Amino acid sequence: MRLIARVSLLSGLLAPLGCTTVGQIRNADPAPLYTRMTLEDVRSANQSVQIALENTFSGMRSSWKNAASGHSGTVTPLSTFKSKSGFYCRVYEETITIDNRTERYTDTACRDSDGRWKPVAAK
Repeated sequence: MRLIARVSLLSGLLAPLGCTTVGQIRNADPAPLYTRMTLEDVRSANQSVQIALENTFSGMRSSWKNAASGHSGTVTPLSTFKSKSGFYCRVYEETITIDNRTERYTDTACRDSDGRWKPVAAK
């Protein structure tokens, strides 16, 4: 899955995840790992975000892995709060691992009136 920070990282490829990045770990290869995710990776990660935010206690890690691509990731809710408009929100950490390289993002999503977790736009 503000999600993620100063730039809307997932605007194209990971927009379905509802992610925006707050702090990407810097690596030697400047291209973000999310640009190498397959459509199935994105689906798996999106599903993992929804399930983790809905069902996982803060501090508990949920993971996904695409057997076809070998790509994987985790979602760890960090805290829960209620927005000014009364919706529940969660801050969470998300990782993506591709070819033994991992990037970490800290994101926030809020539950909408339909019960789905949606990204909070970074300012």
